Amino acid sequence: MPKTRKTPRKPQQPGKPKKKSSPLQQAALQRVANLAAVRTRPDPTARLVGEVALTRSWFDQRHLDAEPHLQDLMWVQYRYMTLLQRTELFAREYVAAYRRAYGRHFDPIKVAMLRPLSTTLAGCSPDEINALAHARAHADALGMPYDIYCDTVMEGHLASDKWQRPPRPNQMYGKLAPPRLRGRPTREEVSARLFGDGWDSRFFAGGRSDDPIRRAALELMCKDVFAAPGRAQRLATYLVERRALTETEGRMLFGNDLVDEAIEFGGVPDGPVLWSSEAPTPSCYGFHKKADSMACQECPVRGGCADLVEAAGRELAATMGSDNPRLARKRQQGADRQRRHRDRRRAENAQRKAVAHGPYAAGDRRAIGSDDLDDFLKDL
Repeated sequence: MPKTRKTPRKPQQPGKPKKKSSPLQQAALQRVANLAAVRTRPDPTARLVGEVALTRSWFDQRHLDAEPHLQDLMWVQYRYMTLLQRTELFAREYVAAYRRAYGRHFDPIKVAMLRPLSTTLAGCSPDEINALAHARAHADALGMPYDIYCDTVMEGHLASDKWQRPPRPNQMYGKLAPPRLRGRPTREEVSARLFGDGWDSRFFAGGRSDDPIRRAALELMCKDVFAAPGRAQRLATYLVERRALTETEGRMLFGNDLVDEAIEFGGVPDGPVLWSSEAPTPSCYGFHKKADSMACQECPVRGGCADLVEAAGRELAATMGSDNPRLARKRQQGADRQRRHRDRRRAENAQRKAVAHGPYAAGDRRAIGSDDLDDFLKDL
């Protein structure tokens, strides 16, 4: 009988995610509902505990363990954000870069219809969430703003590697990413982003002088001012327009002459200074490593971080039955695989004994079906 030719598969629409089964869709909707419930809690501490608990139930442990080491490497704007907030931001930048790349290299008309990811991070699959977290960790380790990272990696794959579609989240990291990002962000890109819109209020004038995160941003600002061809004009931008520092802080950092020249150029900073009393909390807050970890030994909020970890563990144990639900799930899956394997071996042994000692032990081909006999001979 001639073989019938199979119908060719319909090519998948670029940018369209794989169809999820009903259980996966229900799990995604449950994650969205859980995150919405946590972020509507009236108590800020309870919100933080709930967010850390959800993060521990969604992300692989390797991503949690890397947080203390990435704190001083990531782009300074992100150092007040939590792990979940930064991954959500990276997912949005990935979608925006995906559409920009598709419009440049393929069809700009279809850009508005593209949906490479779910509209929210919680609606993505667990594999997509952890792939985004892995790519985001690479960007943090290189100190890259997420839009620069996503645009550069995608452009490299499409223009240099001749890919036929923009990369998926699990293709956004690799050995080619660091060489392609060498020299980025440039001085112009740093200057355009420093103390811009959307930055945390603790960065600006009135922020704590003992905050290491704000000090890192001010150091970048000093480098940018001293490297600019017009120092007074650049300082006036930070002093007057962006309100990155007070006049007193400016005189301490740049001296009276340069500040006076900047005031003559841009005017006197007006408006009240909103002094911040909020304690500095790094982005790795709630994900500390062991007590002997070098990344956590000198952290000023180490005690509060450990208390947050314990509170999140108690919430996970109360809601999911374990303070490490992902590890518990992997262990349960391994136990289920072993159980299925033992059941299958028992069934095979029972069938082999029945065939070997049954009424047709001699192997009568007329009594035993051909398929059964083939299976019997295969097991011998």
